[in-house]
Amino acid sequence: MKKSVWAGALAACSLVAGCGGNPAPKATSSAPTTTPAPPPPPIMTSALEGLLLSPEQISAAMGTTGLKVTGTITVVADYSANVADVDCRIVGETAEKTAYFGSGWSAVQGQYLDDAGDIARDKYFVQQALVLFPSAGEAAAFFTSTAPRWSACANRSYVATNDGQTFDVWDVGPVSNNGGTLSVMKTEEKSNGWACQRALTVANNVAFDVMGCSYNPADSAVKIAHQIGQGITTGGPGR
Repeated sequence: MKKSVWAGALAACSLVAGCGGNPAPKATSSAPTTTPAPPPPPIMTSALEGLLLSPEQISAAMGTTGLKVTGTITVVADYSANVADVDCRIVGETAEKTAYFGSGWSAVQGQYLDDAGDIARDKYFVQQALVLFPSAGEAAAFFTSTAPRWSACANRSYVATNDGQTFDVWDVGPVSNNGGTLSVMKTEEKSNGWACQRALTVANNVAFDVMGCSYNPADSAVKIAHQIGQGITTGGPGR
């Protein structure tokens, strides 16, 4: 605007009562305000067992039928006597003491399932373990700290022993962290292709620690972990 026009506008404004002194009322938005949904309450210890998948659901995830529960998991397991390589203990088995030491976990509930009742004759073997934390934040912190620890055992081998003698040798593949789910495949040497997929993820204040073994495990452990997670958000296992 030219200076002369600006001066004229100011002069005109001085002749009009209230010009510039009473600004027009501001328009108000009619759009409703949204309040973020409160976080879900933490899962209680008494609810853990009900979040485990049924043998039928585990069988379907493994691509078979007839798997049965052959054992339970109620504590973290100490495999230090069987796996000397500390970096690989946490990918060797579910709910392993080395993995959870100092993390603040408060309860464990899980199961072993297989088809033959004898690991030497099994064609399918599964471990599903739920590890409870006091809060969702502590579960998330555990996952964040665990991801690089899994990677420490990636693309290498480790020895499992029994009574001091070599029991088997496992070749570990690359570790994936896809959308908040860790997974890795380990293959047993001299076993005609027997392999296990490990998977770990968290939801709310629970970690799902899963291993699915067969002669073609594919993404079975990841499927099981995700199905358990669906149960936490929908109120029942896998629904």
